[in-house]
This record gives sequence, C-alpha cells and structure tokens, in this order.
Amino acid sequence: MTNLKLLPVAKTDIQLIDEQHILLINHAKKIIFLIFNEKEKIEINKSLEKLICYMNYHFRAKEELMIKYNYPNILWHKKEHDNLFKKTIKYHDEFIQDTPNIEIEIRNFLTDWINNHINNLDIKNMQNVTDVYSN
Repeated sequence: MTNLKLLPVAKTDIQLIDEQHILLINHAKKIIFLIFNEKEKIEINKSLEKLICYMNYHFRAKEELMIKYNYPNILWHKKEHDNLFKKTIKYHDEFIQDTPNIEIEIRNFLTDWINNHINNLDIKNMQNVTDVYSN
C-alpha cells in the first residue's frame, strides 16, 4: 500500500493546519486501502464523500487564516484549492459512473495531492502565515 504520512519536516507549525493535514492524509490512506483491498463500492463511495466534505472544511479554514494574516499569495493558493476540490469531485463522479481504471486514477491523484500539495506547496506557501501566526 502507498505510504502516505505527514513527515516532521512537512509541518507548517500551525497546529490547527497540521492536525487537519493529518486527518486528510488518514482519509486518503483509508480510500487507498479500500481500493487496494477491493472493498465494496458503497464503502469507497462513503469515504470519498467524507474526504470531499473534510477537504472543503480544511480549505476554508486555511484560507481564513491566510486572510487574517494577510498571506500575499492567497489568490493563487485558493485557486490551487479550487482545482484540487474540483478534481476530487470529478474523480468521485467518475467512480460512481464506473469509469474504467478510475480506482488507479484516484489512488494516483491522492498520492500526488499529499506528496506535492501538502508536503511541498503548503509548507513553502504557508511560511508567511506561520511567521506571523507564531509571533
């Protein structure tokens, strides 16, 4: 199974965001586990729906912090969030429609999202928020 975890070096040092990232990673890991173990479609669907709901909550919470602390790249980062959210909904819709090989695409998308957005972009781009938030 794909090893997804928030590495210590990949923390924003904003406790709320780091805790939410861990929950997002756990949602993603569960979906990947269900796919790899060929669990029932209804169970995977429920997990995808939970992920979508939590993504929406997390993105809004993070964007509120960015506004509060005058994060300079908020429009770019919000666009990233919107794109990730739209892709997740698209994959969910394709899963419901039984699109061939969608499970592999979902797994690859989730892995890329965790490794590149959370463990890379968020860490770099949240630095301004972290600097202000921690003072």
